[in-house]
Amino acid sequence: MKIESFKNKKYKGVGFVEALIAIAVAGIASIVLMSIAINTTNQVLRNDIESDLTEQAIEASAMVKKIANSHNAAIDEDLFPPITGNEGSCFAIDGTTNDPSFPKSAGSFDVACRYDSGDRESCQLAASEDPEIFRVFCILPDSVISSGLVVGKVVTGLTDCAEGDEGGKCDVNDYEYYLGVKVQQ
Repeated sequence: MKIESFKNKKYKGVGFVEALIAIAVAGIASIVLMSIAINTTNQVLRNDIESDLTEQAIEASAMVKKIANSHNAAIDEDLFPPITGNEGSCFAIDGTTNDPSFPKSAGSFDVACRYDSGDRESCQLAASEDPEIFRVFCILPDSVISSGLVVGKVVTGLTDCAEGDEGGKCDVNDYEYYLGVKVQQ
């Protein structure tokens, strides 16, 4: 009789251990699933920010083309910064898509920053219509002065992320959209 009762107790103990193992496996599985859910949510947010930056850059490039066309049609008015002396300079884009302009003071165009020289912080001050996003147009050294071909890029990025910030939305890189426009010099 004693042998049978010992077998029953052992069996009951093994069932309890199996239950503990099942609970531990379920807990580990839930942690893995939560990790996947968090990564997916972060990726969705990152995609949304990247989409906003892309949209702002494309809109800004249309504004730059409109400024160039207005400059070419104007008779005695400079609406577009000259290529000479501005290679590597970036300019804020003011106004709306219907009435864009580059800011001027005292008759000359205001240089917002020099993005390719590592001056991102100054570029952040050139906020677009969305105050969380900056956008600037940079004239590249590839521009051809003799033909009036301005090769440039529109740079968009987040205004509240300092250089070196990592994590969250600051993991998103600035977006660069290259374009070429013909401008009478």
